[in-house]
Amino acid sequence: MHYKFAALAAALFAGSAQAWASFDLLLVADSTQNCIHRYDGDTGVYLGRFGQQYLQNVIATTIDSVTNTLWVGTGTGLYEFDYNTGELLTINQGLNNFTELESTPAGGLIRTLGGPTTAGANHIANPRGSTTSASLISGSDTYTAVGVDSTGDAFAVGRTFGTLVRWNQLTNATESALSSALLIGSRGGDMRANQLLVMGEDGVLDWVNTQTTGVFSGNAGGNLDVGLDAAWGHNNTAWGLGTNTGGIATAQLYARAVVGNGAFNAVGSGLVLSQVTTPRSISVVLAPEPGTWAALSVGALLLRRRRRKSNAS
Repeated sequence: MHYKFAALAAALFAGSAQAWASFDLLLVADSTQNCIHRYDGDTGVYLGRFGQQYLQNVIATTIDSVTNTLWVGTGTGLYEFDYNTGELLTINQGLNNFTELESTPAGGLIRTLGGPTTAGANHIANPRGSTTSASLISGSDTYTAVGVDSTGDAFAVGRTFGTLVRWNQLTNATESALSSALLIGSRGGDMRANQLLVMGEDGVLDWVNTQTTGVFSGNAGGNLDVGLDAAWGHNNTAWGLGTNTGGIATAQLYARAVVGNGAFNAVGSGLVLSQVTTPRSISVVLAPEPGTWAALSVGALLLRRRRRKSNAS
């Protein structure tokens, strides 16, 4: 039995590594099933789910690519998973207020808080142990599209007025970087270097250069009727999460129209996520190495075996 399992895992790994030398692994949070679904973004192949026996009221997710882990912010605590195998690693129940979540280069987390009385953003230096965090931003808005750019400054977007705010770690000062009508109604986002993705509730993906504070807006959001979140993909691509005109969970691929320009346009009709009931957030793992492919293959088999056991019991 163990031999067959290992052989099947090896076959999956070999076939996967050949077919997709470079791909985006989509991790989609589902707030009804309270789990994380996994998809191959290139093919749409479903790679199983994890976390459903632990999570309640799933709200936000972010990846730590250094440790190969996914952080999940919920109404009952902060959870850390190995995103390859679905194994639960740590739980911090002292942190249970989230609107959005983003990892920092130093291994900490930035979270935005629910409003209006607790609106703002915090830096969590040690998410595995500390239940306290330094305050970054305070205000009466709901802040989304949070991230830390290459200078170490933290950014967030207030969705009511489309205000981009910056927190400088050296001066400990918060300032308003700009206000843009394009950012009103922001629902989620992702940071890469000095590039902040901002998903609008209309499914249009905007892009902000945090150094020049230039805002670029793409065309209509492909097959997204309602936008919820966004994450960087390979090279000049990004993924948006939302629902289509039928209310079905969809992941939409976007590509930068012109290299050097910030405008992103939708590509194709989107990937229908038929296993997802209520999409909440998306995180993307970029170009796993062969060792990660092996872990994914074994992880998919383990998830399948767990489902069979639960169905049989």
